Parts: sequence; C-alpha cells; structure tokens
Amino acid sequence: MTKVAELQGVQLDYWVAKAQGIIMPQLLDSYSPSSNWSDGGPIIEREGISVNQHNNIPDRPENRWISTKYQGGMQVGIPRPISAFGPTPLIAAMRCFLTGKYGDETPK
Repeated sequence: MTKVAELQGVQLDYWVAKAQGIIMPQLLDSYSPSSNWSDGGPIIEREGISVNQHNNIPDRPENRWISTKYQGGMQVGIPRPISAFGPTPLIAAMRCFLTGKYGDETPK
C-alpha cells in the first residue's frame, strides 16, 4: 500500500484511472489527470472538489495547494470534509479524489 499523499506523476495518474474503473495499459501514455486540465478538470467538477492556494507553510512547496471535498457522514451538522495537499492544483485535487475513494492509502 502507498500513501495517497505521496503519489505523484504516472503513479498518481494510474490510481486516478483505476479509481474510475478506466485503467488500461495504453491509457497511461495519454491520460494525465494530475498534470493535464482536460483530464483532471472534469474530475474536479464532477466530484465537487475545491482547490485553493495554501500559503501557511511557505517553506514546504509540496503543500502549496489544498483541495477539499465534502462527502458522506456528518460532522456537527455539516458534511465531512476530505482534504489533500500538493505542489500544484491538479496534484492536490487528484490526491483529494483518491482519499475520498480509498482513504489515506491505496489498496494492495
């Protein structure tokens, strides 16, 4: 198992594709939701993921962006938030998407 917060590049794209049930070996050559807005943008819109700049930790550029999605359960009368960080908006959003699907770690 791999921590979702550490995924990036092809590995992150692979798990995003797998979580959507669209994984095929040849797909990884052209499918890059963590770096291509035409692939990642529809996921952000469909899943209702918000992405904001996170400047509270200036010495940690890997956490420059935060993404949040509200799903399931209730916490003090509001939906439970799921958040993830990343060096770019798309990486943060795809990590958030995967955290919503798998939790903090990918399945085996």
